[in-house]
Amino acid sequence: MRKFVICSSNTASNIGNDFFYKGIKFAFKDLLDVDLIDGYFYPFNAYHLSAAQRKNNLDYFSYVDGVDGIIIAGPVLDKNFGLQFGPAMENAKKNNVKIFLISAGGREYSEDEIAHCRKVLSKYSPDVFISRDSDTYDNYHDLCVKSYNGICFAFFLAEAFSGYKTDSLGQYISSVFDFTSEPPLSPFIESLKNGAGLNLTAHGTRSKIDRLKYRLQTQFSDEVHGYKVVRTCHRPMRPPSQMFFKKNIVASFSTDPYLNIYKNTSLTVTDRLHAAVATLAFGKPACLVLNSNRVKLLERAGVSGCINNIYTADLKSLEKERELQKSFLRGEFRNLFGSL
Repeated sequence: MRKFVICSSNTASNIGNDFFYKGIKFAFKDLLDVDLIDGYFYPFNAYHLSAAQRKNNLDYFSYVDGVDGIIIAGPVLDKNFGLQFGPAMENAKKNNVKIFLISAGGREYSEDEIAHCRKVLSKYSPDVFISRDSDTYDNYHDLCVKSYNGICFAFFLAEAFSGYKTDSLGQYISSVFDFTSEPPLSPFIESLKNGAGLNLTAHGTRSKIDRLKYRLQTQFSDEVHGYKVVRTCHRPMRPPSQMFFKKNIVASFSTDPYLNIYKNTSLTVTDRLHAAVATLAFGKPACLVLNSNRVKLLERAGVSGCINNIYTADLKSLEKERELQKSFLRGEFRNLFGSL
């Protein structure tokens, strides 16, 4: 059995990260029979460390011995890519450890970001590269040994998470707004029932006006048109005052409650990308109210219809994409290590 280490901790600053980590772990453990070590992810983004603080960070990921491969995953292709993962990739190359850059995406998709990441990748040349959007694939596939224009591994949650029943909770919708104020939910329920389109304008997640509206919002309904409203926070490391002013809030450091909420919901309305992705993966309708480059992964998976409108994914199409991605991963794993 081959041994891999994946850097997949520090999800408390963004619980949605663990959605694609779970999909990756399913693929490597259940499909490839890999002994997978849950490793250490650099805390630079979670804690917004200064340069002086970063110097005190132990590069623990580079000290894991006796592994056959390392997995670096998520929207890591940003201007800190070399700073965060250069040492680990340097160590891997020295020790003939294979580098898997999986479910990879960028942040800004700017010329500076792309130039930086291309410089880093040209130095270390990952052995297997699976992007989560087509722009990322186009920007970097030529710098990796084997590349695949893939979908986000969060779409593998359909197979990776079986869930559990919560029938006693009743019929509910999920509302997930961590940056912007929650919009009136009645139009969403009406659209869900009658199929009418919505006239929405997507928001960014970093504007001062949206953050101010979020802080000032005080009115939250317990129920809308017969649907209970369950609210989740994807940033459970926040202070309680920034979460528990909402009714029916769920904030947990464990991922499964979130996934089970989205698996059993009647609808998810959100400004969090992976809340929408998980909901769609489970075959439930979602509406993503978000203006961000990160929605590129929805386009690649063919589910961008959820942006500003209620949308339910074609599960057969997603299953086909997963099977193609599994086939590529199995094939390259065999090429590197022999039979499974």
